[in-house]
Amino acid sequence: MSDPTESPTPYDKSENQAHISRLISDADRAEIESLRKKLNSILLLGTEQTITGASRSSYLQQEGGGFTEITIHKFRRLNNIEIKNLCKINLIAGVNNSGKTTLLEAVKLLSGLNHSEEFINLVRSRAKTSSEQVDIQWFIDQLPNGELSGTFANKTASLKLEIEDIYPEDMTQYLKSIYFDVTFNEQSWHSVIHFFEKYPRKTKGEFVSICPSVFSSPFSGLEPKLLNDCYDKSLAEGSKQLIIDFIRSHIDPMIINIEKNSKGHFTVIHKKISPNPDITMFGEGLQRIFKIGLLFAGAKNGVVIIDELENAIHAGLLPKLTTLIYNLAIQFNSQVFISSHSKECIDAFAMNEEIPKTDISGHSLFEKDRNLICRSFSGERLSALIENIDFDLRGGLLR
Repeated sequence: MSDPTESPTPYDKSENQAHISRLISDADRAEIESLRKKLNSILLLGTEQTITGASRSSYLQQEGGGFTEITIHKFRRLNNIEIKNLCKINLIAGVNNSGKTTLLEAVKLLSGLNHSEEFINLVRSRAKTSSEQVDIQWFIDQLPNGELSGTFANKTASLKLEIEDIYPEDMTQYLKSIYFDVTFNEQSWHSVIHFFEKYPRKTKGEFVSICPSVFSSPFSGLEPKLLNDCYDKSLAEGSKQLIIDFIRSHIDPMIINIEKNSKGHFTVIHKKISPNPDITMFGEGLQRIFKIGLLFAGAKNGVVIIDELENAIHAGLLPKLTTLIYNLAIQFNSQVFISSHSKECIDAFAMNEEIPKTDISGHSLFEKDRNLICRSFSGERLSALIENIDFDLRGGLLR
């Protein structure tokens, strides 16, 4: 019998944990991890939410046709901006902070009308938020008001975005709503997204888009789901081989193929590297060209939007890359909007003899009298100005 006056044996926490750990099976560990994640999501509820989700939208223009003009009545810092004489390839230039990316976002929004998922992903992309978990109050603060209109395939379109208090039936933890008022070819649709502090967002209304559209930015990357979907479509349509041939001819002749593995990652089949490396082992330029090329299959009869095309791509590749982009645009009946900081990139399109001048337009954003305005140039005029006076579209005005 132990002496009651004897000091108790000190409790060894680490030894006890080690003993318990030995008794836990792999199945137990998996269940504990699942419960840990659920508990963590409950603790975070009210500050962070999964902002993405599934939503369906029907396309109103099945055969494409493209925009011929777009007016940004108000969107972020752009007001009363008219972009006219749009065609197959549309180049957007201007000095830093002139609104090029905002203009591209406006094209994306007008293409998608009230497609809630595309709208939310565009807001996430601008904020460079790759995680699906976001602080909901912060996210609401990023939502833009806006009013856009344009002509697509000779049919008028408009989109009005308003951040409002549109009170839903259940007001529990309600924060804010965004209201969509859209028209296309004299038909109207209205929809709303309600945001709540501790509950998932709710949508109400019918969702429509003018056409498929994809947006590529060198700063926010691409949604993995979108990229994988574009890969599958590119493979089925045969355009993936055009991209591989371009990479083999102009970047690395040792590359045999680039394939998607079971985890959705891209693996390079290379003559001199074994085992097959992930595409991230190669340069940023190769990766970006491959991904941009895939996008066209995801925007068949629609719109491809590329922000700062030249980013990470060697200037010497640009003349050949412009031909690839044009050929993909023709194959998929896509209209292309490209912003650029590079005169070499703009000139590569404008002076490319393989691209008809009637399929190119240039648009320069610049500030005048403290207002941002846009000046448009046809492909014929742009190429003539470049040839005769080495015109720089980024400068805006002709002196």
